[in-house]
Amino acid sequence: MNLAVLTGFLAEEPELSYTPSSMAILKLRLTVKEQYKTKQGEQKERMNWFTLKVFGPRAEAFNNELGKGSEIIVRGRISNESYERDGVKKYWTEIICDEVTCVSRPRDNAPTDKPAEQASFSADDIPF
Repeated sequence: MNLAVLTGFLAEEPELSYTPSSMAILKLRLTVKEQYKTKQGEQKERMNWFTLKVFGPRAEAFNNELGKGSEIIVRGRISNESYERDGVKKYWTEIICDEVTCVSRPRDNAPTDKPAEQASFSADDIPF
C-alpha cells in the first residue's frame, strides 16, 4: 500500500498553475519536524521538507485558503519521478494529495484571490 500521512507547516506560499487543458495544479512545500534521540541519549530535532501536489478544483480552493505558515494534515501517495536532460538523469519525490485538512492559518493569512500562473505541462505530467 502506498500511503503517506503528514502533519506540518507550509514553508512557502502555494503555487497554482494550469495545464494546457486547464487542469489546476497546486504545489505546496511542507516542513515536518522530526524529533529523535542520538546514541548518547541527546534529544535532537530536524526538519524534513516535502513537495505536495493537489489537482483539480480542490487545487483552486486550497490556493485561496492556505498560505505560508498554515498548519495542514495531508493524506496521499508517494510519487517518484524522473527525467533526463543532457545525459543526466534527475529524480525527485512528491506526495500526490488525496486529502488536505487545514488545522490552522497564520494570524495574518486571510483567504485571498491569488492570481494563477500558466505553466507548461503535458498530459504525461499528470500522475493519473
